[in-house]
Amino acid sequence: MERVIPAGMRESLEKNRSSLNSIFEYHRPVNSEPDYDDILSLFYRMILPVYEKGIGFTDDLLCGLFDTVLKLSGKGYIGKDGRFRDVEEKFFLMLNLFPELLAGEKNFTTALYNGLFNLYSKSKDAMNNWSDRMILLGCNKDFDAFKRNGFILAWRYGITRYRAASLEMLHSLKTDDIRIIFDMKNLTQPDLERFLSSLKNNPWAVCGEEKERSGPVFLFADGFTGYGGHFKSIPDLFSADGDLFAADGNDIYRIFADSFGVELLHEPDIPPGKASGNGAGMVYGITGKIVIDGKSYELPGFSSGNIRSSASVGHTSAWTLQSSYKIFIAGIRTGNG
Repeated sequence: MERVIPAGMRESLEKNRSSLNSIFEYHRPVNSEPDYDDILSLFYRMILPVYEKGIGFTDDLLCGLFDTVLKLSGKGYIGKDGRFRDVEEKFFLMLNLFPELLAGEKNFTTALYNGLFNLYSKSKDAMNNWSDRMILLGCNKDFDAFKRNGFILAWRYGITRYRAASLEMLHSLKTDDIRIIFDMKNLTQPDLERFLSSLKNNPWAVCGEEKERSGPVFLFADGFTGYGGHFKSIPDLFSADGDLFAADGNDIYRIFADSFGVELLHEPDIPPGKASGNGAGMVYGITGKIVIDGKSYELPGFSSGNIRSSASVGHTSAWTLQSSYKIFIAGIRTGNG
């Protein structure tokens, strides 16, 4: 059965018919003749649930949303030719669940789609976990809180370059929000400061666990450009100014790594003060060992071999092998204490 269009929606569309037609005509040469029926279906899918809840749009915002639908469709993000069905489904689900933000904030749709897409680029599970937690956190009428919580949650689910900024924001969160974000439903108020201090002091701190882990956690990242990685040749590692870097002779990348994941961010120039620095451990790849605080640990099979380069900063050690384009990482992981 076809859904009945609310009177308020019908009036708004009629009132803005000329503007909406002009926006559509503008996109025709830009987006290779958008499909009118598909665009209309997407637009109705976006605004109809809001009108059904008795909420309306200003004229400018309504036209802005129509423009957004055309842009997203034209770039293949949504619609019948959309390439990211999982993102699209989650996008419209969350629009329906945050009607006040959709009707009141012109940048909400762009912020939401970008957030979902960035997490989807990590994994479908990361995107789903992020959206599920955002729904639990609410923020239905507070766009600033939505952006802040979304930013911190993005770090929590693998956008590790957000770590420093997220740590600065944590003090502004309610304890209940921290419990939701870090999956620590039993976190008590007296333990809160200890937990936040642990997160700030050690990038490998464990969320949701009380017991300390003595052994390192092992990760790997990236690879050859021909397989979707960053590097055209096997990279060399170095540390500078408290950060880890990888260079392949053409480009330089800053390495962001913590208990939530690993990311590489392109850097235009070699940073000043290039140095090997002190680190968390020494790697002996050919013997399959890493030594941390005087203790020897077995390396996973995927990360052992002839070492090409290595560097360490704080709790984190990284190395590359003569036979691989990947970067291998070990971090000392502790609990909340």
